[in-house]
Amino acid sequence: ARPNGPLLVGGGVPLVRKTAVQSEHGEPMTWLTSPPVTDAAQYALCRCGASSNKPLCDGSHKEAGFTEP
Repeated sequence: ARPNGPLLVGGGVPLVRKTAVQSEHGEPMTWLTSPPVTDAAQYALCRCGASSNKPLCDGSHKEAGFTEP
């Protein structure tokens, strides 16, 4: 984690979205996996919530004045 900034992810870990699939009775069944959001060798995840490109960081933490608790 960068101080007062994003979480850096490295090592070629692909970033995907998972969506829960439920039965008609609301019981959990499985997960659907999206195509990779990014498969870059390194990327930054937003921690401030102000990014317009969530979950990726766009540098908005600087203008938002994000500081770690």
